[in-house]
Amino acid sequence: MGARREEGRGRMMKRNPKRCVNPERPGRQFKYETGMFGTCANPLHLGHVRTIVKAANECRELYVVLSYSKRREKTDWRVRRQWLYETVRHLGNVKVIELEDKCKSKAEYDSDDHWREGAER
Repeated sequence: MGARREEGRGRMMKRNPKRCVNPERPGRQFKYETGMFGTCANPLHLGHVRTIVKAANECRELYVVLSYSKRREKTDWRVRRQWLYETVRHLGNVKVIELEDKCKSKAEYDSDDHWREGAER
């Protein structure tokens, strides 16, 4: 592995083949078959992106689940879905799906009763 000069900076960086997500690469070993990353991405930030890329490197198949509520949104869920899609479209093993929560308030969403009811379904 050679080193390359990072664009616009004077320091040298080593190439790391493990950072490249390519689930089609022959012989590729994954830590997990399937993974899930849940987020509201309101707003999407670099912490989300780093976590998604790390998970994509460890999972043969990764589902990014965008949760939203039409009643409590600051940013329209379709905009956030587009942010996620544009961020992960080059990662062949990542799929973005949406999950609507129908709670009337954040307090209702956070309540133990809400989660207990959902688990019993």
